[in-house]
Amino acid sequence: MNRRGFTLVEIMMVVVVAAILFVAAMPDQSAADSQRGRNFATRIESDIAYAQNRSIADPTDPTVLRVDPVNNKYWLAKQSDTTVPIAHHRTGDSYVVETTNTRDFRGVDIVGVDFNGDDTLQFDGSGTIDQDVNALIQIKSGSTKYEVAVSHSTGRTTTKTALSKSIPQDSVATATGSTREVGEDAGVRARTTDPTGNDAGADSGDDGGLLEAVGNLLNGLLGGR
Repeated sequence: MNRRGFTLVEIMMVVVVAAILFVAAMPDQSAADSQRGRNFATRIESDIAYAQNRSIADPTDPTVLRVDPVNNKYWLAKQSDTTVPIAHHRTGDSYVVETTNTRDFRGVDIVGVDFNGDDTLQFDGSGTIDQDVNALIQIKSGSTKYEVAVSHSTGRTTTKTALSKSIPQDSVATATGSTREVGEDAGVRARTTDPTGNDAGADSGDDGGLLEAVGNLLNGLLGGR
């Protein structure tokens, strides 16, 4: 006689096997988060390189990268007006990158920025940045963190999962070094910033040092008589 149904044990076995297959087919959320974070870090590196190349081509009005960590976005603009994004060279749209409205970057947060006390990364005509400390952008996706660093000496960009320093979340770090003026007279003028971000010195070509040196020389000569 043929059976017309399944036993309870057989049904339970089918349910267990189906559950195992369902779980196995589900994407690894941690891996997905990590990939979105890496995608965003790669995009930042690409856009920094683009701004660097444009600045080399037009050092009189360099292209800058400005970050808004609170709203998880950044944009490329000209130094002459950093509030207005340039047009994207392919789409013609404003060159703004946000994590909230892009599927590949969804859930990624900009958790720290260190551009030596401001929110803008600038390059000079040689492709180096306008500060003597590395520029940092730290992002987080799920439990994974990435740090995009721009070398102050070469302008080269690298991404690591190990953070080099702790930056207050959703903030622009205070100044830790000196900032050079960029533009037509790149490398000629410089100002030093203190930890509050205020100017701590004048232009590197200030006559004060020369006058002081002449005064010391005269004092030495008169004192030797």
